[in-house]
Amino acid sequence: ADGWWASGSNAQITATAGSSWNFSGWTGQTNGCTISSNTITAPMTYPRAITANFTTVQYSLTVTSPSYGKPSPAAGTNWINQGSELTAMVTNSPAVMGSTQYVCTGWTGTGSAPASGTTTNTGPFTLATNSTVAWRWSTNYWLDTSTSGSGTVNVADGWWASGSNAQITATA
Repeated sequence: ADGWWASGSNAQITATAGSSWNFSGWTGQTNGCTISSNTITAPMTYPRAITANFTTVQYSLTVTSPSYGKPSPAAGTNWINQGSELTAMVTNSPAVMGSTQYVCTGWTGTGSAPASGTTTNTGPFTLATNSTVAWRWSTNYWLDTSTSGSGTVNVADGWWASGSNAQITATA
């Protein structure tokens, strides 16, 4: 604690981080001091002000999604305080770009994130370790059917899954 020290004595100070905090270093009048991890020995050859610095423990939440996805938290690595409760979500599904539609089909998670799901919202979870959320998407293409002349087709305009087969029958 703050106090008077005899000239020429050595003040030994040990920093102890609280729960969910890390010791990050010493600042202030540390010239001539010996530092060993979280302990500093200050020769009292003049008055000193020394500060032990602490930072909150943070974990990474790495979110992956294609460029057309709009996840929250944002795609990339997000640093979040330990113990934070959060929900990962996608807000733009389906995303339509011209005649292509992208539909979020869920996610795969690791660490503190839920393991998997089929919605656009993971629900709340508490971050206690480095984690990931990878959003899954499917691709659909627009099929525009029409006739020229007198007749019909059996398939209406609509979205079709990539790789599927549309069997269209024309009736005169």
